[in-house]
Amino acid sequence: MVFNVENSVASQGVDAVEALSKTPMLRTTDDGISIDGKSSAAIMVNDRLLNLSGEELINYLKNLRSDDIAKFEAITTPPSKYAAEGKSGLINIILKKNTNIGWNASLQTSGNVSSVTSWRDGATFNYQGKKLSVSTFGSMGENVWTQKNYNYSIGEDQY
Repeated sequence: MVFNVENSVASQGVDAVEALSKTPMLRTTDDGISIDGKSSAAIMVNDRLLNLSGEELINYLKNLRSDDIAKFEAITTPPSKYAAEGKSGLINIILKKNTNIGWNASLQTSGNVSSVTSWRDGATFNYQGKKLSVSTFGSMGENVWTQKNYNYSIGEDQY
């Protein structure tokens, strides 16, 4: 069964878990996702099996926006490759074409000027390819504490 998410008004602007719950034949719980009549289902994204289950899987899917999903494919009789893993169903999430392929970067800077001077700079560089994603972050900081003591004495010194 194929459910076209990008053409469904009910599935727009929600996370993947909510979109899956609105899909016929699919059931979502806090522990996972299943196909009606099946005990469990493995989740794939763009034909790659996710090795997550339970709460980890739900958290991952909650960070996936339905606006980035093209369709869901529910496979009730998966190939033996997946049936051997004890999964009685397969759900393949097909994402829309990634428009974020390439480089992007962000720069951060902050400061605090008071009796204690503080400053921090940082940069993040990301590369997203079809099969590779790399992210790196660098940061440097400087703190300067200055303390000045002044002692004044008024009066005459007696010896």
